[in-house]
Amino acid sequence: NTSSSILLGRKIMEWIKGRMKEPSTYAGVGVGVIGIGIVVDEPICIFVGIAAAVLSFILKEKGIL
Repeated sequence: NTSSSILLGRKIMEWIKGRMKEPSTYAGVGVGVIGIGIVVDEPICIFVGIAAAVLSFILKEKGIL
């Protein structure tokens, strides 16, 4: 059982690492932060979310992500 949980943990970490290389992950986080900023009426959150979403597309175009 221990070896199967270690294997599952490694697969989960590989999936997370793979997702971190995709700009859609950062864009999605940016949109989530924008949503939170709207709900709590916090303009700083909205601007940070917009910046994260825009930055993800810039990094993708530059080939960094």
